[in-house]
Amino acid sequence: MKLFFSSLLATFLTLSSSQCLQNQCQAQDDTSTPVLHVIVAMDPQPGNPGLVQCTRNTIAQHERMITNLEEALEGELTVEKQVFKDNNWGGTAIFNACSQLDVKPNDAIYFIYNGHGFGTNKLDEVDDKWPALWLQPNSDGTRDDLRLSDIYRKLASKQPRLLLVISESCNNYIDSKYTPPEVRGLYRKQLCKDLFVNSSGKYIVSGSKRGEVTWGPEIGCAFTHKFMHEIGETLGSNSYDEATNGWNAILTRSTQRMEVIFEDGATRVQNPQFESNPVLRD
Repeated sequence: MKLFFSSLLATFLTLSSSQCLQNQCQAQDDTSTPVLHVIVAMDPQPGNPGLVQCTRNTIAQHERMITNLEEALEGELTVEKQVFKDNNWGGTAIFNACSQLDVKPNDAIYFIYNGHGFGTNKLDEVDDKWPALWLQPNSDGTRDDLRLSDIYRKLASKQPRLLLVISESCNNYIDSKYTPPEVRGLYRKQLCKDLFVNSSGKYIVSGSKRGEVTWGPEIGCAFTHKFMHEIGETLGSNSYDEATNGWNAILTRSTQRMEVIFEDGATRVQNPQFESNPVLRD
């Protein structure tokens, strides 16, 4: 009996020590500099010279916002970026990058894809309204296209504090002009912290609803222009209020019905969409 209690005491002390170490590690995670994990994926040749330039400029706007954010926070947020384009933008490469992210509880993830996208009847059958991404074919001609919802699920499983998954792509079954307001150049440090360091949530976004085309002239896609404008308005404002300037408010304003006007005066409509903390079916 004495030996039994001695063994039980040793086990308890070992477990208590392990728990203390775990709590200590958790405390270190909470106080360490948060990381913004950025994954950029783009189709480098989406079809014609105008679309190529549109894609480049759309991605450049997201990257410029992130660069300005990093500079404004002066070391209080670390940015780790991976870019998939040219010869490495296939589904396997992108999904592996999502799977291999080392995400701490205080980190954020920002995923942006710009390129061709599509919907199918099979996606509709499982109530998946988000686009599939038309990615680089394999060398043998097979494809590993990804559902945006699968990317979201994989990144959400990392338990980040903040998650943004965005596809600036068409969502229809398988020349336009949009004049955006300018994003302010001044990013206020405290507002950057409020939006990217102190906020939390999980969001999935696409530039159009099922059955629609996402429009974009050479200057960049319509949704990205609106999204960047709303972020710029928040980060350049005088104060931060989550109800009016938080991610939910930004995305609500960014996904309003859009009318894109062609050079000949014709108008096309697209309806971006987003959900907060969605429950997605496998």
